[in-house]
Amino acid sequence: MHVNIFRNELDNLLSEMTWSNHFVILVLFLQVLTRVTESKTVHGVFNTYVAQAGKGQYVTSFAFHGDAILNFTVNTTGTGAKLFLFVSEDWIDAAMDLECQRRFAKARAVIVINETSSHRSVSHYVYPR
Repeated sequence: MHVNIFRNELDNLLSEMTWSNHFVILVLFLQVLTRVTESKTVHGVFNTYVAQAGKGQYVTSFAFHGDAILNFTVNTTGTGAKLFLFVSEDWIDAAMDLECQRRFAKARAVIVINETSSHRSVSHYVYPR
């Protein structure tokens, strides 16, 4: 009973609204929707010896839809470092591979870390991964 009363009131309200009112509500909704963002911060130590012994060093997983920015700050850039980004399906396959070059070839993006801080964009994916 309460649902029908609410639905009738909603139908009456929507029928009284003009197209311009619908457009304004849609624009406001889209503005609120697009401003909602989340981020993930990872703290830790990247160690060459750990990476060599484990044939790579897993850092974290994250999901995004659309454009993404990777911000990083490091203490030092002693030797050239690279951050390999894998899609989860590719990582499962790469983790089983024993040859480093084939494993690295499965990365979807490679970010060269040659400065202490930077903002790098990550390519667009159609659906979250």
